[in-house]
Amino acid sequence: MPTPEETVQSIETRLQAIEAEYRQCFSSARTPDALNLARARILGKQSDFTGVLRMMSDVSADRKRELGGRINAFRADVESAYHARMIQIR
Repeated sequence: MPTPEETVQSIETRLQAIEAEYRQCFSSARTPDALNLARARILGKQSDFTGVLRMMSDVSADRKRELGGRINAFRADVESAYHARMIQIR
């Protein structure tokens, strides 16, 4: 089982990978349906992002607030990019 610090590192690495993925998926989406599918792939129940949320239970209490804020800001960035792209393709 990874240490809490290893879990934090894993979360950070996964968030970086998800960021690259959502930017690529959103920019290549040409229709609202394609963009909605990309959003579900990034933030949906079976997504890596949901896996990151599950990993938070293994993070030490002193790091949860900081990392939780980062995760919430990340989700807000994804949602903002989604809405901006939706406006472009409509």
